This record gives sequence, C-alpha cells and structure tokens, in this order.
Amino acid sequence: MVALRSGITTSSVSNHVLSSDLLPHYLWGESLWNAFILVAVTRLVVEYNFTWCVNSVAHIWGNRPYDETIDPGENPFVSLLVLGEGWHNYHHVFPFDYRASEFSWKLNLTTQFIDLMHLLGQAYNLKTVPKDLIKARAQKTGNGTMYEQLNRQKVGQVDAENEKGYTYDY
Repeated sequence: MVALRSGITTSSVSNHVLSSDLLPHYLWGESLWNAFILVAVTRLVVEYNFTWCVNSVAHIWGNRPYDETIDPGENPFVSLLVLGEGWHNYHHVFPFDYRASEFSWKLNLTTQFIDLMHLLGQAYNLKTVPKDLIKARAQKTGNGTMYEQLNRQKVGQVDAENEKGYTYDY
C-alpha cells in the first residue's frame, strides 16, 4: 500500500475501481461478469497497450529535435494516447525535468495535471531545465527543426499583423 500526500492510499483507489465494477450491474442490469470484463479488464488492456506505445512507437517514429543520435522521438499520436508522454526525445535528453516536454501546451495533459497538483500543494520540488540550456542542446545535437519551426510561426504571426518580421529569440 502506498500513501499519497493527500492521504489517499492505493488500497482505497483499488476499492474505488472495484466499486465501479458494480455500477453497470446495478444501474443497467449487466451481469457481474460482464461488468468486470468491460470495466476492469478491457480498461487495463487498453491502458497497458497505450502505455507500451511509448517505449515502442515513440522509439521508432517521431521527430528528434533535441538529440538526433538517440532513438526516442517526439510523437504527437503517442502523446495523445498516453496524455503527454509521447514527447520522448525531450524526456531522454532531460530525464530530470518533470514536464517530459519543453512546452506544456503541446498535448501534455500529464504536465498540466502535475501543475494543478502543484497549485493545490500536492506536488512540490518540480525540477525543470533552463530555456537557454534546452536551446543550446537542441542546436548542438538536435536535427534543427524545433527552433526553425518556432521562428517561422512567430514571423508569420507578426507579418500577418502588418508589422516587421523578426526571429523568435527563445
């Protein structure tokens, strides 16, 4: 049994999951067996397969903006399936950064949840990487796509507003 800071234990979480098996039985008249298979087993099989995609699909396909010499890539499809863990190239280059991605707005619900828990006082000592270190590493070992893309987006936004274009100094 693991105690979390909020006082919730893993056994209380598992009791909640077991009680959710009973809901289809009582609310919709499903048999207990069907309720267990649909609620517990199917959910676990789907979640496990999505999780395993991180170490298979994200290690094969994806962009490598931070270090092109390693296998893990930035894969938005995997990130969508596993709520933000598909930004695997960043995670392997900076394993101590809790965000697992330079940009929390890039389909990274896990980081947003951790940020919410931080606001509520449930998460603390969150480690991040300074922006200049990220940029230096991306320029040194990355494939050069990350900051070129940001430059093009920023220049396009400014040109659209009929102002002078400039490069995005991250």
